[in-house]
Amino acid sequence: MPRPEEEFGKAVGRRIRRLRQARGMTQAQLCDLTGLDAGGISRYETGYQLPNSQGLRRLAEALSVTTDEILGIHPGDIFEQLEDWLLLVPPGHHGPLRR
Repeated sequence: MPRPEEEFGKAVGRRIRRLRQARGMTQAQLCDLTGLDAGGISRYETGYQLPNSQGLRRLAEALSVTTDEILGIHPGDIFEQLEDWLLLVPPGHHGPLRR
């Protein structure tokens, strides 16, 4: 069974590939726009390696998306996670944690 970090890497890679292809770009063109090497782009797209923060920013700029979109973070996710966390807090302690 794949580890969660492996699944995350593969999901990020699929998004990078999908975004690149949706723009009609080759990996070589994405390399030219980002300054990243072809092997790196290939490793990212296969999920073998995750881009570092600088590479992630360059990819986002070249693909005209946010880094959140590449990582699969959607608005509201954090608040939903906080709401789930609040369910674990004893009811008498909710007051100071809510808006």
